[in-house]
Formats: sequence, C-alpha cells, structure tokens
Amino acid sequence: MLLYVAQFLMATHCTGGCDCQGITKYNVVYSDVEFKTWDTSKFQNKIVEGMVSKNAFGIEISVHHDYDQIAFFHKTYNTALTAGFGFAYAWSCYCDEEHYFPDPIASIRVDVMDVITQNEVDVTAHFTTNSYDDSALTVEALLEQYKEHKWSYLNWQLDLTNSTHIPDTAVFTLVVTLESGITFTQQTDEISFSD
Repeated sequence: MLLYVAQFLMATHCTGGCDCQGITKYNVVYSDVEFKTWDTSKFQNKIVEGMVSKNAFGIEISVHHDYDQIAFFHKTYNTALTAGFGFAYAWSCYCDEEHYFPDPIASIRVDVMDVITQNEVDVTAHFTTNSYDDSALTVEALLEQYKEHKWSYLNWQLDLTNSTHIPDTAVFTLVVTLESGITFTQQTDEISFSD
C-alpha cells in the first residue's frame, strides 16, 4: 500500500499542465517592432491623445519575435528513490528552454523629427527607466542587460527625462537594427507638446 501512495504522490508532482521532460532549444527570430507613446500625467498611463506635457511623456518599445525550435533533449531524473519503482518518468517532469540568437539586435535608436523644420535628431539617450535600485537605465544599458541575460521578450516603458531637442510638434521614429543589417522601423503619429 505504501508503494502505491508513494507512486501516486510522485506522479502527481507533475500536475498543473507540465508535460515536458527535457530541454527545448529555440532560435529567437525577430519579426517586427511596436512603438507606442504614453501620457504619464495620471495614475495610469494612457495613449497620447491631443496635447501632452514633455514632463509626462513616455514611450513603449516592443520587439516581436518568433521561436524556431531547433532541438529537444529528453532528460530523466532517475533517483534512488524512484529508480526501483518504475516511475522515474513521472518524477522527471522538468521544463527548460534555451534561447539562441542567430541574428541578434545590434542597436535600438529613437529619433525625433521637428514637423515644422523637418530636422531629425537621435534622442535615444533622452529616454530612461528606473532600475531596481532607482538609478536611471538608458536604452543602451537595457539592451546590454537583455543580451547578457538572453531574454527573448523585449518590452520596455521609458520616460522622457531630457526634453532638449524635443520640438513642440514632433514625430518619433523607432529604429531597431539586427547584426545582419535588417532594420525594423515604426513612426508615431504627430505629437503636440504643451510645454
């Protein structure tokens, strides 16, 4: 009886939809970008509509990707406790993924164009977010962290922290360049600033 209880407990260890028993390897293949502008003046960010203050302006950068599975390796954790009972497979429930970047992101740039003069300036460094210790992180620093940790999901919300070179009527352009030279771009609608 004790053996049946032990087998039941080990078999139910993998409940909750876990049905993988190994490492799946994926290539992360970038497919496009999404670029949004936010009015951060209230307690909850909202999409910019009409005029917005430069002191309450933010952007959201998302780089979309697909997963291209390249390998699957089955891992069984055959322990002394489970080996003799014939249910090592149930105990082996373990999900692990490895991500590879055959064409990684080389750079992320945010440009602003003055609608009146048509002059365009790189203002990437004008946008930052706070880290866990409340220090400012630039897009460059975020990209370094992203590469170092090999995250596949890239979605950042950043605040305009330097309004130098930001015209009163502007269009922003996000430019994401991969190491191969492939570029994804997206422009915002015309933004009118109140100050």
